[in-house]
Amino acid sequence: MMLCLVPPWIEPTVTTAGSMGFTDGQGAFRLEQLAPGQHNFAALDPTGAHQPIQQGAVVAADSATPVTLALTPAAPVQASFEVTLPSDTPAGAIVRVIGNVRGLGPASAELEFEERPNEAVMVLAADKTEPGAFNLPLYLAFADPMYSPGLLLSDSLHRGFRFKIMDVDHTEGNRTITLDAPERLYDIAALLRDTHRYVIESIWSRRYADEQAAAVSTSRLRNIAGKYVGKDDPVAVVRVQRIFPATEEFGPPFAVAQYVAGDTRGSHNLPLMPVPINTPASTYFCCPMVSALGFSVHDARLTAVTDLFADPFWQHVRDQAAAKAMDMRRQGFFGPAMLPMSELEYGGIVTKLAGLDQEFVVNGAEAAVGVTKSGD
Repeated sequence: MMLCLVPPWIEPTVTTAGSMGFTDGQGAFRLEQLAPGQHNFAALDPTGAHQPIQQGAVVAADSATPVTLALTPAAPVQASFEVTLPSDTPAGAIVRVIGNVRGLGPASAELEFEERPNEAVMVLAADKTEPGAFNLPLYLAFADPMYSPGLLLSDSLHRGFRFKIMDVDHTEGNRTITLDAPERLYDIAALLRDTHRYVIESIWSRRYADEQAAAVSTSRLRNIAGKYVGKDDPVAVVRVQRIFPATEEFGPPFAVAQYVAGDTRGSHNLPLMPVPINTPASTYFCCPMVSALGFSVHDARLTAVTDLFADPFWQHVRDQAAAKAMDMRRQGFFGPAMLPMSELEYGGIVTKLAGLDQEFVVNGAEAAVGVTKSGD
């Protein structure tokens, strides 16, 4: 299937049915092995200079189907920021503006590194959940040889990794702790099990101390706004291969589809379902989702993109996650199906419970009052 885009020099990304790629210098792109039938094509200018576009097309079997997508220039927006830096900020420090860019929400993750000869990067984006959703998959991939055999088989990985974990409930500043695996594995597990409060911020190689392996967004919307205004929709950037776990060693941790907080009204537990990119939110209780793109990095450019959860194997994982979700939803509001009171993000039930609390009486005190009235 041939795609032609105008203008050709902006090299937009084009996606459909889990396939993704970039146009060439002439604005042309070819997607192979698409299933016949109706497809929805999306084109996005990575610079933001043009508006995204979606267009439907019927792909014929055993033939090339031409599609033309014309991008419209986006109107520029001028923005000014006033930043107050701490008094001890070093002169010349770099200040970056991150979060809530182009309406994408506060989630952001950043990795800075010297490019390896064969640099591979995985970008993870979750929806309808909180940053702690990445705790278990990253723990299993970087610390558990049952899931990540490279920890046993590769000398580069054998010394383990350093976990930097943030207390996201501490809003006065970034309160973190750094723990080494495997020596402090139990301490890491004790923290990461509480996904509402303790979140992996970054992971570092211990053999190569300056090599960062992963970065995770740690912003919680409720701590920013002071009330529920939407789920956190966390993201993560992970370097893979050679001195880090291989891309395929992240498959089993995400195939667990562990229960995470979020989904409908941000107030329940459902499994984290690995899905292809551009998967719409599920009408079945907005089951939390995670998508993953794999990139090669060459001369600071992302190339050779792959949708890591699009191959046929993952459909079986999604079927299992759907079964887990349906089992949990049969419990309705009861027990672990709904989050604890400290995490309920819609204010209605919190306000209602505060009112009910005023109606409680201490049984002994009620009896004493009754005797006094009887004596009168």
